[in-house]
Amino acid sequence: MNISADTRFLPQQAASARRIFVGLEKLFSIFAIMYFTNGFFVRFLLEASMGSALSNLNLLIYFGSTGLFAVHCQGRRFTGAVFFGVAPFLVLSFASVLWSIDPSHSLRQAIGFFGISVFGLYLTTRFTFRTIINLLCWAFGSLLVGSFLLGAGAPSIGVEQGSLHRGAWIGGFTHKNELGMNSAFSVLLFALRARSATTPFRTWFFSGFTLLAFLLVLLTTSSTALVVSSSMLALILFLYYLRGRRLLFVAFSLFAIVGLSVAALVLISNLEQAADLLGKDLTLTGRTYLWSDSIEAWQERPLLGYGFDAFWLETSREANRIRARRFWDVPHSHNGAVDVLLDLGVTGLIFSVGLFVYLLLSALRFFQGSRSQVALWPLSILFYILMSNITESNFVKQKSFEWVLLIVMANFPYLKQLRGRVGVYVNDKS
Repeated sequence: MNISADTRFLPQQAASARRIFVGLEKLFSIFAIMYFTNGFFVRFLLEASMGSALSNLNLLIYFGSTGLFAVHCQGRRFTGAVFFGVAPFLVLSFASVLWSIDPSHSLRQAIGFFGISVFGLYLTTRFTFRTIINLLCWAFGSLLVGSFLLGAGAPSIGVEQGSLHRGAWIGGFTHKNELGMNSAFSVLLFALRARSATTPFRTWFFSGFTLLAFLLVLLTTSSTALVVSSSMLALILFLYYLRGRRLLFVAFSLFAIVGLSVAALVLISNLEQAADLLGKDLTLTGRTYLWSDSIEAWQERPLLGYGFDAFWLETSREANRIRARRFWDVPHSHNGAVDVLLDLGVTGLIFSVGLFVYLLLSALRFFQGSRSQVALWPLSILFYILMSNITESNFVKQKSFEWVLLIVMANFPYLKQLRGRVGVYVNDKS
């Protein structure tokens, strides 16, 4: 159906068709965002041993995103960060098939990684920044409400029943840390949304979701999520205080906030070593031991790594050596940068760090040069991505919501500079 042609003859019908199509696109985007968090759909399909259904969902989202991106990318522009930061990283993920310890697995994961990248680009070519934030609010609001209802109304499903984390809430996720980190991001999302709301009702509405997200962080008993969510709230307050001040002072203050937060994360992740210093005995395993083992394994393939998402496979001899040493079925290194080193070597780390630093400097300049409420979003999101990958590994994966956020941030200058066309202007009014 050619809507643009029909508008001359059937304007009402064409407008209705356009609204329906846009509504379906938004539903698709909300579903994809929820899917990339590994909650609900992924968990329940895995528990039902329906791996084929998950594969079909992957294909649906990847092909759907590619098709919609092809429709909407005509006439759109992309930033240098996309061309010289994101694109080379995608090429490297595919090229790693040549030296991967499991080429077929790396190829499948690289295809999936390309799919979520296209989804991120689709968001930036189709929707305004305000609409993207609203889509995030719908997706994460649904995750919060659903997880709370499962925890309160069906504790056999929504609360951990095992001996290790018994009593910790998991909601619609498979692990308490997954619910904790998604709730931590929700704290940031809804706190900023409440601050930018233009009516008292919306301010209270989004503040309520902020409190719900923070409550879920507490119920998960995830100390990492608690530190991250608290740091994000502190960051928002500091950003309002720092507006209009000199760039050097702003940069130093942000560096101090991040430094203190990282120190807190490393401390709580290595309580055993800290306890040794105090003469106490704890049974918690410090992550620095795991990081040390991982760096040792990386040194065997320092330049290009073991192949995209290949190191921690069950068939990996090097990974199994670490698992045997730590008496723990380690799923990843619990650090985003270390996992990049293992998968793509120092080459991948240079690409990822270079892209992140470039985006951080761009976000800092935008924060200094704009009085809009939108100016707080890029810095806040980038700091969340940084904090969430200190003791977890959520950055470069086949299903990585953090990577989708980074893609949006990479094309953010395009969103904020062009105005008047669908999908390219920033409107921070509620």
